[in-house]
Amino acid sequence: MLILVIIHSVVNHMLDLELPSILYEYWDTLPAVLEVEAAIAKKLQKKPIRNEILHAFSRGILDETPTRSRRRHALSVVEIVDLVKSFSKEKPKKSSIYYHLELLMEFGIIQELTSVKAGNIVTMYFGRTSKLIFLQSEAEEIHKKSEGTELVLQPGFQELVSRVSAKDQTEISNLTTEIARIKSEINLPDVDFVAWVKEHSDDLVGIDLNLVELHNLFVNILKYPPELVELYQKLKEYLKLE
Repeated sequence: MLILVIIHSVVNHMLDLELPSILYEYWDTLPAVLEVEAAIAKKLQKKPIRNEILHAFSRGILDETPTRSRRRHALSVVEIVDLVKSFSKEKPKKSSIYYHLELLMEFGIIQELTSVKAGNIVTMYFGRTSKLIFLQSEAEEIHKKSEGTELVLQPGFQELVSRVSAKDQTEISNLTTEIARIKSEINLPDVDFVAWVKEHSDDLVGIDLNLVELHNLFVNILKYPPELVELYQKLKEYLKLE
């Protein structure tokens, strides 16, 4: 499962020269969330190093000069290598980082920012295109799993019920009827999860939070209002699922 969030870094870097302001300021202009299509998500998850590269950008580097300190989320290839080695089991080479950066740019997740020339050496700096990433494929899978809440209305469930005592069958029938009635009458809030994440990005950035699990929590909160929780609990008891 891919979790891409921002966590604070302990990496400090004493600058030998002043870097362009875009390398610091671009981060504040990024969108909070990028939704990644299923096809790209599969490619992104294929190699763990791609996740590590994205984590490196999220961690960033704390640049220090005699007069100030600033966190920079724009990185060179050498800096990416050093950062990944500092927090991961991955020990990438520069050639590997270049290869995966090219792919991440094709995916629209990484961008070239600017180059800096020092003498005869030109260093390219890269950055992310969003602060957080949400995989559409995982959201769709969660929705599929959540559809299981309609199980009590399906014929197969009735077959299961037929195997318990007659008294329990009556109680289960009453419960499932009541569950269906409540579901038809309750107006569940329609919350756009991605919009919510964007609105609360200031609270989410800096927390090592699984966005997919958070989405799952949203689904359950909205699908199981208090009136239904009690009925499902009774259903569990009658089906001897305790």
